[in-house]
Amino acid sequence: MGLILEGKWTDNEPEELKRNSKNIRFSGGFNNSISKNDLNFKPDFGRYLLYVNHTCPWSHLVIIARLLKNLESSIGIIYLDSVMGPRSWRFSEKAPDTEINANHIYELYIHSNNKYTGRVTIPILWDTFGKTIVNNNSSDILHMFETAFSQTDKQNSYSLYSTIRRSQEKKLDEFVSARINDGIYQCLLSETPPKKKVAERNFTKAMYKLDSILEDQKYLVGNIPTVPDWKFFVTLVRFDLVYSKLFLTNGYLLEDFKNIPSYLKRLLNYDQISRTINFHEMVRGYYRTLGKTENFEEIINFMDRMN
Repeated sequence: MGLILEGKWTDNEPEELKRNSKNIRFSGGFNNSISKNDLNFKPDFGRYLLYVNHTCPWSHLVIIARLLKNLESSIGIIYLDSVMGPRSWRFSEKAPDTEINANHIYELYIHSNNKYTGRVTIPILWDTFGKTIVNNNSSDILHMFETAFSQTDKQNSYSLYSTIRRSQEKKLDEFVSARINDGIYQCLLSETPPKKKVAERNFTKAMYKLDSILEDQKYLVGNIPTVPDWKFFVTLVRFDLVYSKLFLTNGYLLEDFKNIPSYLKRLLNYDQISRTINFHEMVRGYYRTLGKTENFEEIINFMDRMN
């Protein structure tokens, strides 16, 4: 797929930077924070942009956080094309880049750091004042949405994080990130059939563990959905249509779990979460990126089941 090497795009990937079952996600390279005490990145409304798309689950996560924290009118958003090309994510004709007239997202990386070496990932939080990437780590961006803009009357009272069960939440956050979000991609990227079998078994065990937690409570950490729920959610909404068909060979569907289907419906009906999903673009992105044929009838059937 290619990456950036010392500020230039290359199709020749160094071994240590190749994406495989051991390397699902990479260190972002842009780890700045927005804070009222920061000299460079203050929480000014209207200053920041998100670069995301409807395919990437980590993009979906920050789209959800932006909605729940009532930041839609304060932080702009640009949706990239849902299909990954030979030079990673690109801008669509419907939403061209308004910052540096880039055609591909990697150009934003080089513009921000002309010595950058690494992979090109989304989401990206962009500073329109300095014309630079602030951060490209979804967990960091969630934390900034929770803390940096918290002292404003534009933000609602919903908290992305538990205030009373933080230790339990942190453990579940780490578990969902490693065993679910990364785990499903390990199923796709496993290099051999035996490794794929192990990855699928580990992922399925993790699904059953979370299903058992939901036996006695509405959400993973109590009565209000928090970050571990939303991380689980972005995998679940892609499961039947995408992951079960393209990533797995064991034939599992969400209906094979006792508590997860009703849990997913609760999350879909929470606030206005359903409008963060574009099933058409999601499926188009995965199937075309992986060279598969789209099946729009499945999208219709899936949406009918969710209603």
